[in-house]
Amino acid sequence: TNLTALLNLAKRYDEAIEIIVPLLQKQIEKLGVTHKSTIYSQTVLARLYVDVGRFEDAKKLSLKMVDVANKELGINHPLTVAGHFTLAKIHQHLGEFDQAIVLLEAVILSENWREDNERVIGAYNTIADLYAETGSVTKAIEFKEKSLQVAIDLLTENSPRTIEQMLANAAFYLSIADQVKSQSVLEKLHQLLNVADNSHDENFQKLESLQIMYDQQHKK
Repeated sequence: TNLTALLNLAKRYDEAIEIIVPLLQKQIEKLGVTHKSTIYSQTVLARLYVDVGRFEDAKKLSLKMVDVANKELGINHPLTVAGHFTLAKIHQHLGEFDQAIVLLEAVILSENWREDNERVIGAYNTIADLYAETGSVTKAIEFKEKSLQVAIDLLTENSPRTIEQMLANAAFYLSIADQVKSQSVLEKLHQLLNVADNSHDENFQKLESLQIMYDQQHKK
């Protein structure tokens, strides 16, 4: 509901939960568990449970919802995709990284997956972070690079979102002490952010901090 959305934006999560629980129950009774509105409400409620730290409740609800969405709507339906990402986030909070990766790969590796919107950037970042958590550095690098490439393809090289992704990638490469990749991204960032008066620019300040980290890591 619109009120639930407003309460969510205001971070009044408990109040939003109080509204959506009875609404969901009515939807189940009148529309059934396979109706799109019911599936959507379950996704919203699961996310609210996450916001208040009720991860087990969120997981229980999402597992059922994702199973229904897969069977009734198919893996490529937006509600199914949203359900997969919601459940993956829950698994991530619970430290169940492998389960989260399986869920995201089911979506990302499906034949109808398209790299045609900005949400893909976040999706690739999420799965990269999950791979990093499991020690799969090569796969993490693969998806970090995909995130950046999608940003460049969709938004151009010097867009704010692409710059943000470059900074994130540089920080990641520094965290794994990859000198070649971190140096390459930092050099590119210096080129893109090399404007006359950038000393107060937030991105430039982040770049300067990353450059200091790089210099400390690779002192000659």
